[in-house]
Amino acid sequence: MDQDSDMLLGALSRLPMIPPDQEWEAVVLERCHAALGMCVARRERAKKDSIGARLIDLAAVAALGVYFVAVLTAAARLVGSL
Repeated sequence: MDQDSDMLLGALSRLPMIPPDQEWEAVVLERCHAALGMCVARRERAKKDSIGARLIDLAAVAALGVYFVAVLTAAARLVGSL
């Protein structure tokens, strides 16, 4: 260690101790719990939204499949009539 580090550590050791504030700690703890609760709620909401989105995607794929089969059927009839 050099001279500057020793002086810094000495200055830090002379700082007065600050007693903990119980009220402030309670407020911070409450805010943390509220933030964690919002994260859990957001995750649950996203999970429900993703299930709905999957169902919509599945319905769209099914509709496109039916349309594709109808197009192929019409094309087969057209080729058969030529």
